[in-house]
Amino acid sequence: MKSNRETAGSPRNLEADAGSPAGSAHRSKRCRERGLRAAVLLAAWLLAALPGLAVTDQLDPADSRRLLQERLDQAARLNVTAPWPESQAILDEIEPLLEYATPDQYATYKHLRIRNLALDGDFQKALELTEELLEQDIPDHQRLNALMRGANLAMNLRRFEEAFDYLDRTLKLEPQIDHPDLPADAHSLAADILRSIGKFDAAIEHGNKGVEVAAARGNVRTDCVARMRLSAAYKANNDLESAMREYRRAMERCQDAGDPVYIGIVEFGLGDTLRMTGRLDEARELLESALERHRKNDYATGVAETRMVLARLHLERGDLDQAEAMLPELVEHFTESERWDDLAKTHETLGTIAERRGDHEQALRHLKSQKAARERFLDMDRARQLAYLEVEFQTQITEQELALLREQARVRDLQEESQKQQRRLMYMGYIVAAFLVLILILLLAHTTRDRRRYRRLSHQDGLTGLNNHTRFFEIADPAFSSARANGNPFTLILADIDLFKRVNDEHGHLTGDEVLRRVAARLREVFGDTGIVGRIGGEEFAIALPGYELADVREPLDELREKLRSSRSEDDRIRVSMSFGVAQSNDEASLIELRRRADEALYKAKREGRDRVVFVDASS
Repeated sequence: MKSNRETAGSPRNLEADAGSPAGSAHRSKRCRERGLRAAVLLAAWLLAALPGLAVTDQLDPADSRRLLQERLDQAARLNVTAPWPESQAILDEIEPLLEYATPDQYATYKHLRIRNLALDGDFQKALELTEELLEQDIPDHQRLNALMRGANLAMNLRRFEEAFDYLDRTLKLEPQIDHPDLPADAHSLAADILRSIGKFDAAIEHGNKGVEVAAARGNVRTDCVARMRLSAAYKANNDLESAMREYRRAMERCQDAGDPVYIGIVEFGLGDTLRMTGRLDEARELLESALERHRKNDYATGVAETRMVLARLHLERGDLDQAEAMLPELVEHFTESERWDDLAKTHETLGTIAERRGDHEQALRHLKSQKAARERFLDMDRARQLAYLEVEFQTQITEQELALLREQARVRDLQEESQKQQRRLMYMGYIVAAFLVLILILLLAHTTRDRRRYRRLSHQDGLTGLNNHTRFFEIADPAFSSARANGNPFTLILADIDLFKRVNDEHGHLTGDEVLRRVAARLREVFGDTGIVGRIGGEEFAIALPGYELADVREPLDELREKLRSSRSEDDRIRVSMSFGVAQSNDEASLIELRRRADEALYKAKREGRDRVVFVDASS
């Protein structure tokens, strides 16, 4: 009775399928064809790249890394959308730049090399590079990617214990990785490997999880791969309706992603599923499309598997000649690549063709070969199952050890709880001490608050609430330096209340204080939001205006003088006016020099009759 895992044409994942080892004779022909094409491509790339590579030695490391990243991005795109020799030509070209690569760039380069080796069928070399990469200090997301590739490659090399070990490490690392695509890839990889050992329920569970994560992330290529692997799990479980549904969804995603290799794999899987349901015409159309696509992509294993399934389809239609035409070289291919299940199916098809033609001797030979291949497949399958059980057993042992550690921790917790009972009296003493410390902290906070208040008062003029002389120049001086450094204008206004001594003499100092407060209030109203205002002498005030030119000052000064006149009209006994000296910064090295010019302008306003504004422009 056939295992579900042996159903013809069960698609493997890309790294597993994309280039199975084809053997020396078969690969020789492919290598000659690819070698000529790759040589042409490489020559074209080198001609285009020589100008850039010629100056590589003249580039600093940062420029080299930028150039390397550009070429890596280009190779990654070609690795998805074009035959692998095209991306390999770029990788060969940029190899001299690897000495400047960041760990992430180095890992990306190696991943592309590994994928190309897998597409070419050299799984052994690909796995060796993967193991070397895992020994390097690379980012965690690149490490997760390498573990997934290692699992795929080890499965293809029939090193099952290594494959399941890679998978176990993948699933343990995956929750720690914040990456848009790799969690979905990890679950879909688990689905594919679990499918291969007959754990269909677990495979479908991981497959659905991979699809869910991929759909949430919105990456169509990741969604394509996840649905493709979920489809294969449904197909292996003989849930053909679910398989066809997911294959069609995968087809949409893979076409959106523009990946010809994946499109071909999905066409193959859907075509084989349709064949299994008896819809032979639809199946033939899809399988022939997949065959043509695999040939264009230089995907040898895809070509071999598709030809085998097409042969079975033609056999089911009764077309022996077309069935036989699909089978040349497949026996050699599957033998040298040790794909015993596919080899058994090929001999079964050849035996059926021979039997229907009446060649019973040939049919018997193929039947014996089929039996031998199937025995080898079952041996391999048993080894795969055993490896899985060994890894699962080791995992269970690890979990038991963890459970023991948790129990030991619980015992320690109980011991600590008993010790807590003895420490409670001591804690009461700590509480009293803490209460005293809290009181001290509150007293300290109160003292600190008072000190801050006194410091604030030391910065303010007690009568007007404006900045005092010291504080004004502490703030204005750095503002002046900043404006000068940035090439911005800076204007200083010095203002003096006209005949203020007469106000004190005629109306008393209390009235004089009220006048000062009134003037300060008007200054805050006009300049408080845009400038720095301070009382720098008895009746003298200063306004610093960073970013203001003389023309900008006229309007607010007019507004201020108008407010002073309005205030004066409320009390006819007191006439208050002010004189202003306004200077804009020129090339002064300090605020002191600018103040000197503003002071001269103020005294000029006084000499010319008071109650006026004298401007000193930047060129004076």
